[in-house]
Amino acid sequence: MKTIVFDTETNGTHSEDVCQLSMIVIQDGKTTGLNRYFCVDRMDRHALKIHGLSKFMLNEKSGGMYFWDWARDCADEFTSAEIYVGHNAAQDMRIMRKNLNYCGIEFGKKKTFCTMQYFSPMLKLKGKTGQDKPPNLTELLSYYRITHEDVCAICKRIFGAESSYRSHDARYDACATLAIILEAQNRGDVKGVIEI
Repeated sequence: MKTIVFDTETNGTHSEDVCQLSMIVIQDGKTTGLNRYFCVDRMDRHALKIHGLSKFMLNEKSGGMYFWDWARDCADEFTSAEIYVGHNAAQDMRIMRKNLNYCGIEFGKKKTFCTMQYFSPMLKLKGKTGQDKPPNLTELLSYYRITHEDVCAICKRIFGAESSYRSHDARYDACATLAIILEAQNRGDVKGVIEI
């Protein structure tokens, strides 16, 4: 079975252009990390503040490539999984479907596992108004006693040595999601999502 744990970062505009896609591909006992940056024509200032990816930085990191340049050649890797795992997976799947469809690549309904949705009833967190709220990645990491250093070590193993892994870097968020699932499986909180 091929499983992809993934995260996206976008330009934050109505078009929701993907500017970073990170995937952890798990298949036949092997784990492979794939990370891509993409140029965007516009960047919302709020999105920039969250992920720190400026248009200039994206141009450098992507080698001038846009999402559609990658999609035409490499989308098979992303679209061929049996299950997709993410934190707020529905949003990331919608964003990927929208961007792939824009490139003429059909990407229908797929099986997903969402850590945000699955763990909401277990953590029973309350928002500022007292209403139930879904956990963010930081809250799930804390619940499972997974440290920033633990996630960075996974990032280095899967994506290579770099010192700047942080929240809202799609690589970090994908690795955090993987760490949460593996620890939840170890504790018996969830079964059979990822086989490594």
